[in-house]
Amino acid sequence: MGILDQVKTRAEVVDEVEALLQDTGNAIWTAAEIGTVLDRCLIEIARYRPYMVKETLTTTADSRDLDISSITDLVGIEKLEYKVDKYPQQWHNWDLFGDTLTMRVATAPVADESVYLYCRKAHHLDADWAAATAYTKGQFVSPTTKNGYRYECTTAGTSHADTEPTWGTTAAGTTEDNTAVWTCRAEKSNSLDVTLEGLLVQLAAIRVVQSKAVEYVNSVNQGGLRAPVDYQTWAAREWAELEPRLRALGTPRGFVEHPQ
Repeated sequence: MGILDQVKTRAEVVDEVEALLQDTGNAIWTAAEIGTVLDRCLIEIARYRPYMVKETLTTTADSRDLDISSITDLVGIEKLEYKVDKYPQQWHNWDLFGDTLTMRVATAPVADESVYLYCRKAHHLDADWAAATAYTKGQFVSPTTKNGYRYECTTAGTSHADTEPTWGTTAAGTTEDNTAVWTCRAEKSNSLDVTLEGLLVQLAAIRVVQSKAVEYVNSVNQGGLRAPVDYQTWAAREWAELEPRLRALGTPRGFVEHPQ
């Protein structure tokens, strides 16, 4: 079995969460509700073990400022390398104000020099492409047959009614899909390894149950007086088992911050 075949799809991970919750028929939770929680949990897991990506930005003449607004899913910046591809590597500190990163370098750069940012990002788990679906700019999809890339919607539109496009595999190249346009990104559609996938399933189940417990506290007649207590007890037991495994991944970190 090839490595791409081992990567789970978003739908498969949702199925695993439903199985853990013993709700494969969606009697209590819908797939959409679980999917919303999954997105939050992907960010939560990234606080312990982020998805590490090297981003390349380009300088403007006589300016130490870099625009980082194009970097998606950014949790934090680990290191800044400039000038690049030197030995030893040349690391610098920086200041961050909104989407503007200012390099602390003695001499202002000339135009079109590369700067490497080693970024901590939120993990992602893209949904498969679907026919006749309205997509908005910034959404990502995975081809139904995995090819090692993910695709960002860069022109909003509706996908083809019945034929999946032939996906281009040149990074930053585009693929037309009826009225939508996709741009190829050189990343797999699932950034999680097998261990993190397992943690995601358990964490998502806990967070889903916790949300239902709160809902039942506010309307106990839906599940009886014991329902909120039962849900909270189950979630607390699962969290007691999961938390040490999360912390074993590393010290939880916050979101985009200044260098230490």
